[in-house]
Amino acid sequence: MKLFYKLTIVLALAGACGLAACSDDDTGFLKRNLREMSFPYVESSNTFTIRATGDWYISDVPDSREWKNTYGWVHVDQLSGKGNPGTYQKITVTCDQNTDEERTATIYLHGCGEQNVAVAITQENGVFEWKPFDNGQQFDISGMLKLGTEAAARLRIPYVKALGTEKYTVTVAQSGGDGITASSGSYTIAAPGNGYIEVPLTGTATKQGIVTFGVKVSDESGTEKDFGQIATIVRAGFDASGEETPLVELDFNKFPWGGDCIGKKAGVTSADKTVANLNLGNETVSVTAGTNASIGGITSTVRSGNPAFYRAIGMEGWTGYRNYMCPGYMQFGAASDVENQPGSLISPVLDIPAGYDMLLTFKVAIWAAAPDQGMVGICEKNDGLAIDKGTLNKIVASTKSYFSLEIPTYTWVEVSAVVPNPGTGKNPALFFCTADSWFSGSIVKAGRWYIDDIKLVY
Repeated sequence: MKLFYKLTIVLALAGACGLAACSDDDTGFLKRNLREMSFPYVESSNTFTIRATGDWYISDVPDSREWKNTYGWVHVDQLSGKGNPGTYQKITVTCDQNTDEERTATIYLHGCGEQNVAVAITQENGVFEWKPFDNGQQFDISGMLKLGTEAAARLRIPYVKALGTEKYTVTVAQSGGDGITASSGSYTIAAPGNGYIEVPLTGTATKQGIVTFGVKVSDESGTEKDFGQIATIVRAGFDASGEETPLVELDFNKFPWGGDCIGKKAGVTSADKTVANLNLGNETVSVTAGTNASIGGITSTVRSGNPAFYRAIGMEGWTGYRNYMCPGYMQFGAASDVENQPGSLISPVLDIPAGYDMLLTFKVAIWAAAPDQGMVGICEKNDGLAIDKGTLNKIVASTKSYFSLEIPTYTWVEVSAVVPNPGTGKNPALFFCTADSWFSGSIVKAGRWYIDDIKLVY
């Protein structure tokens, strides 16, 4: 009985010790569920959890159990507590809005035999920035300018990370666009975050043709930034019901074959690669992302070898060279240097109204090595095989326009180009080609790029 009595006392004391708060000299633990926390630039909160065997404390300097407000922008809702092994205690950390470069802080947990258990905090850059569009433009035109109709378009200047108190003076220089006025003046950003300064275009256009806008913006200190120029057209190509009447459209949606390079997805192709036997509905072979399926070159091979198939994929009347079928879009170029052949596409003959300028819109994408520019314009209709150092045979020089291919990879970016009226030349057609800058002598550097959703309006 005495032995049992002594054992009972020992167990009771051990249990009492387990229920008591541990000191730094006791055996215990202090754990957090993460080591790092990331915050956006705006004021925001996030949480982590603590599990401890007793009293714990949070500080913002090492080797201390006191919060000294060292950073000023980091706030913690609980600076101390008492834990037990089976309970997770939630701690909320709040960071003030950041208006400067990326910043960091560290908070420290102490207690239960642990010291300086760190949680690192990072808050992203919060500096206001004018943010260009993916196509490189510093501003764009949202909406349409239509002949004889009150303007409803706006110039949009994109920005990120505003406080919502910024004031700017916008100055717009304009050429063309008779009857239309851009509202230069003072603009205030009214809300924090990302958005646009929008400059209304007012009035009624009285003449079809090219209109160019140049934008400069000054802040309250008088510092001015030049946003460059963009051009569009006042449009007249509408039928009696108000529906637009494009000169040409092509979306490549009848291209079923190949692996989607830009979307990074596998696809299908035909088991029979004999050009004469190609037909839609014979997608029986799986292919990896990026695999072409045009049997060499759509316009130079399939067009002549299987006219019925060429018509079935929506390409009748289109010519060119070294372009390749992808699922729903077209690829230009090749993986190796090619003499005089950069990849081209030429539309059917266009019925361009006399004296009317045109606006071309389409989407472009790249995936690896690519030309720095593409080139578009009007040429005399031909089979697309005559290419001399980037200039198509019989091109109308005054219509040649360039667009940037310095864009994000694996991303479709919409671009536009003004195409001036070519005059009285015969059999005018729209062409796409790699720009002259991608040539070295008569050799085209290796590279690929992609197009989709072509539309030419006037």
